[in-house]
Amino acid sequence: MNSKLKFDFAVNKENNTIVVKREFAGDLELVWKAWTTAEILDQWWAPEPCKAETKTMDFREGGHWLYCMIMPPENKKNWGRQNYEKIVVHKKFSGTDVFCDENGIANPESPTGRFENVFNEEDGKTLVTITSTHNSFEEIEMVIEMGFKEGLASSFENLDKYLSLKNNMKMKRETLKSIGAVIAGFALLVILSIITDSILEKTGIMKTDPFVDNPVWLIAIIILYRTIFNTAGCYLTARLAPNKPMKHAIILGTIGAVLTIAGLIAMWDTPPHWYPISLIVLTLPAAWFGGQMAIKKEIEQSRPAIRH
Repeated sequence: MNSKLKFDFAVNKENNTIVVKREFAGDLELVWKAWTTAEILDQWWAPEPCKAETKTMDFREGGHWLYCMIMPPENKKNWGRQNYEKIVVHKKFSGTDVFCDENGIANPESPTGRFENVFNEEDGKTLVTITSTHNSFEEIEMVIEMGFKEGLASSFENLDKYLSLKNNMKMKRETLKSIGAVIAGFALLVILSIITDSILEKTGIMKTDPFVDNPVWLIAIIILYRTIFNTAGCYLTARLAPNKPMKHAIILGTIGAVLTIAGLIAMWDTPPHWYPISLIVLTLPAAWFGGQMAIKKEIEQSRPAIRH
């Protein structure tokens, strides 16, 4: 188990309860899905070397989960059933937990417990608080003697592995999305600049050779529209970014600044110097403004529509 993840196991004799608090390295949606989806539960619910196998699952109030633990080496199946009574999506679910046969008929000789699983997310981690309530302290002792704590610890380690795999896959997808967002923003500002430059050049308004022959007012306009295009590119990058839109906008702005600096150094002998220097100075502020516009747009879209 990851020692940085919280794991508390407490027994309350007065209330006949076992309270388990376990932290998982995953967001609330991912952890909730892992606890409420049969295909995923089968991958982690059973402590090694056992395997879990779902027969039926109907995750709703009044529904149930009928599953078995397959015990090696004989592959003996021990059946269990969870009956769902109360479900608050992404917050908690509760019900009863019984040992049973393959048809879901409870074993009267085995302890029956009530459970409540509560989910809370903080800083990208999810804390699951499990409260298991029994009819007597003797039932709790029986459950503990059957290896309840050790079994939970082993199962939770299986879930840790599953979440780690999913987080790595998510990170790879987000990295590709981040690269794509920056490329899209860069492509937009380059295309807009090329199109505008071509129009000005073909109409005879702008001279490219020598560029210094252009009047100051025209060079100022060129700086202005390149800065606007830079803002538009950074806005697009921030909007397409999987997270941290401002960071993505600044990354694109930094790339633009570095390329402009490289061009300035390579063409230092070609005046006017104030033209590339102005672009360099304006690049990061334009990137910041584009990022701010994207964040503002995202906030506006996340607000519920107001009906008049």
